[in-house]
Amino acid sequence: MNKQLHVQIQWLLIVLMTLSFYCTPGRIADGGTEDVNTRVVIGKVLNEDSSPASNAQVLLIPSNYDPVRDAGTTILADTTDSMGEYRFTVKDSGIFTAQIVQIKTRTRALVTSEEVLDSMTCFPSTILSKPGKIKVILPEYVNSEKGYVYIPGTDRFIYLKNSSGYVILDSVPAETSTNIFYSENNEKDAIVLRYNVSVKPEEVSTVANPGWKYSRTLVLNTSVTGASVSGTVTDFPVLIRLTENNFDFNQAKNDGSDIRFTKADNSFLSYEIEEWNSAEKRASVWVKVDTVWGDNYVQSINMYWGNPDAPLYSGSSAVFDTSDNVIAVWHLGEECKDATANTYDAIMVSAYDAPGVIGRCKGFNGLDSIVVPGLLDTPPSLTLSAWVCLDAKSGSRGGDVISLGDAAIIRLDYTQDSFGTTGGIHLSENTYFFNVQSGIFLNGTGWHLVSFTIDHSISENSLYIDGILVGSGNTQKRPVNYSGVGKNTYIGTHGNGKTEYGFKGRIDEVRVYNKPLNSDYIKLCYMNQKNDDALVIFK
Repeated sequence: MNKQLHVQIQWLLIVLMTLSFYCTPGRIADGGTEDVNTRVVIGKVLNEDSSPASNAQVLLIPSNYDPVRDAGTTILADTTDSMGEYRFTVKDSGIFTAQIVQIKTRTRALVTSEEVLDSMTCFPSTILSKPGKIKVILPEYVNSEKGYVYIPGTDRFIYLKNSSGYVILDSVPAETSTNIFYSENNEKDAIVLRYNVSVKPEEVSTVANPGWKYSRTLVLNTSVTGASVSGTVTDFPVLIRLTENNFDFNQAKNDGSDIRFTKADNSFLSYEIEEWNSAEKRASVWVKVDTVWGDNYVQSINMYWGNPDAPLYSGSSAVFDTSDNVIAVWHLGEECKDATANTYDAIMVSAYDAPGVIGRCKGFNGLDSIVVPGLLDTPPSLTLSAWVCLDAKSGSRGGDVISLGDAAIIRLDYTQDSFGTTGGIHLSENTYFFNVQSGIFLNGTGWHLVSFTIDHSISENSLYIDGILVGSGNTQKRPVNYSGVGKNTYIGTHGNGKTEYGFKGRIDEVRVYNKPLNSDYIKLCYMNQKNDDALVIFK
């Protein structure tokens, strides 16, 4: 059992014991008779070894307390007894914070935003730990002479005088989330710099880009406990799925235009909002990360939101950059536009809108198709990739997903000699084709990521399903021949007019590269983009 899980279990047991033993009428009666018009607050404090923390100083502070503006306010104080228990008598109801410090061990704790309404209120038990620090990068509008930064509901604050672009709040209770506010000496209302800042013992948490009220750390876990990709992948568009389970859409602008992403060094990352649906509480966002380290569980990026003044910054061509050997990307949402600067947009679409594996996609009935003019500059080496869901038996001989003419294709459930799902290329001006066959049929098996790579430099062709190599073959130095097999690129049907290869099902996220992607890149695509994303962890 890891240390973090062990501590969480300890906390749960402590809270349950406290609620069952300390929060009883008998315990209150032991302390004497209480005025019926007053309210009693009790709680328990433990040391790091789970023993009762005696002689700890406890302050009961209103949760909206400003330590500068409200400096004259009387704050209730108590000292824990031999059982680690504290007790307050409160006249008025309200929301309070319990700030706890053990001078001897130099440990602290914080119980935040507890509502006191009834005659008896039991605060959750808490464990003392070494405090942390919060580094706050200051926004441009601050007043360095009169301004200060503080944590509401505590005595933690610092004036900005003599600061050089940032301040550090010291001795901040750890293992909790705190809010950071800015104000000026009794002259203006407080401004939220950041909500829910996580503080760890003896570590420094940084509040950067304070124009955004919210932030969250997203870990990119490529270790065996995550995506299980051992090699480092560069220039990778990471898919971030937002749902009501990991994101509060009410905190962001309705169109998501205030969302931002940064690296650990606070440099901003390019991103594209493919879908943002506040009403249905879902979004799909692509974030370009220059390096995703292999076999790593600590690399992270930061997500920011909650800035009503932020303009839209989303841009697909910066994420799917042609300098990274991307030829075309079709998300196949409401429109069939190319996400790259090449603008290989579809000119004819007869497919229908449908739910996809990433936002919306296009559905095909065996006769539908999407047509893109030309053959994408006839690349000699390439990668074809698409998410596919074959809902029914397709044409009499299989279902084509994408075809550059009939020169380079991905075909599902190819019936010839039980080839199954294949990647095929045209090698000569006659009818000679080379197929990398898997023998795997996908009809009725749900969503799959199929990728086909052609490496002209070594004549090697490889077929992947769900990030796993399922077939390969060598064309003996014969290149892809684009002559005489169609003039346009098709999605969902044959690239040269044959009707027996119509696709029946759904297709999503079609991509074409002018290089063969390596196996780590392809596997990372699958592990990140599948419904149960194994790469991104919300912290």
